[in-house]
Order: sequence, then C-alpha cells, then structure tokens
Amino acid sequence: MTNDKEIIKKKTGYTIGNVKLGEHTFSKLYEEKDIIFDTRLGNFHLLPDLKSVSDEKIKIARSSVENKRSKLIKLIGERFKGNDNEACKINTHCGKGRSKVLNETGMLPFFDYIRVESKISDLAYDLMFIRFYISENKVNCNLCSYQFSFQKAKTYSCFAYPESEDGNSAKKFRNIIEYFNPQTTYSIDNDNDLKGIVEEFCDYININEAKICNSN
Repeated sequence: MTNDKEIIKKKTGYTIGNVKLGEHTFSKLYEEKDIIFDTRLGNFHLLPDLKSVSDEKIKIARSSVENKRSKLIKLIGERFKGNDNEACKINTHCGKGRSKVLNETGMLPFFDYIRVESKISDLAYDLMFIRFYISENKVNCNLCSYQFSFQKAKTYSCFAYPESEDGNSAKKFRNIIEYFNPQTTYSIDNDNDLKGIVEEFCDYININEAKICNSN
C-alpha cells in the first residue's frame, strides 16, 4: 500500500478528497502508515487523522459497524435460507479485515462487509459500511454509510466508484464490477435502518440474479 499521491494519480487518474463521518468532514487524513491506496487490488482506505476526531467518536462509530454487521448477517441469512436450495448464501469466512497495518489505525472495522455468494451466477455481492465515490476526479468516502457491490472478476475496484454520494447512484466498470449506493441512511444511534437496508440489499441481489438468468 502507498500514500504517495503521485503514484496514486498515475495508477488511477484520481486525487484524494475528503472523509465524512456523520455531519463532520475531514480534509486531513490518517497518514501515519501507508494505507491510502492498495496498489495490488486498486482500492482505497481513507480515514480521518486521529488528531482531528475524538477517540470516543471513533469508538462509537466503530462499535456501531460491528454491531450492525452481526445483526445483518442473521437477518440476511434468514431471508435467503431455504430459497431455491439456498442458491444465495452468506460466506461467513469473508468480511472481517485481516490487514495488520489497517488494524494498527484502530479503525479496521469500518472496512468490514457482508458477502453473499450466488451458486447460479457465481457473483459475489458485498454490503459495505463505508461509501466511496468520485467527485471532481477526487476519491471521497463516507464512514458509516452503506454501499453495495458485485464482482465477476478481480480488477481495480476504484474504477467502479459512483460519481455521486447520493442514493441510487451506481457505476459499472467493464461489466465485471459495480458499486451501488442504496437509499437507506445509516444510523449510528439506533438500528432503525436495518429493515430498510436488508430489503434493499436482497432486492439488489435478486434483480441482478434475474437479469443474468434472463440473459442466458
């Protein structure tokens, strides 16, 4: 991984924007370790500089992600259980970060996700708790904000970041990867968002699976 802005610009064409957490926008990023861009996988890790945000705020947000992920795994699993011989199923071996350098930031859980794999299409669908998007050729991200994706093959994921942070924004890259912003608003303070995000994620999967089946 690298924080070198020139290398990042050369490989992606993008510059670095801001990070949001709730109503707060952070222009100063965490750069104590080389974490910003993964040159192998082509994804970004934008986090606020710890001097610009309180430990308590990070702790609350981090715990929120961990708690919601646990509850959503159960709710989503129940939705797909028994349907079409469990054609879509959560891969419980994915979704928890193992990066040593990201773990050292104390903010690794922001990059947790839930993966649902389809036996029919061989697609992997991810529900993420961090939303990346491109604005004025800059990569930005919102912590504690939902985002979906599907991927057919490995490629630089940043090329599929939507060009807006708004709900219903999406972008595909070479028809092998897509990022999509759902409309459900993430709530740090409660779990009122869980029902809505489960509905949207399951619909997202079902719609894409139907398209693939109809095209065969």
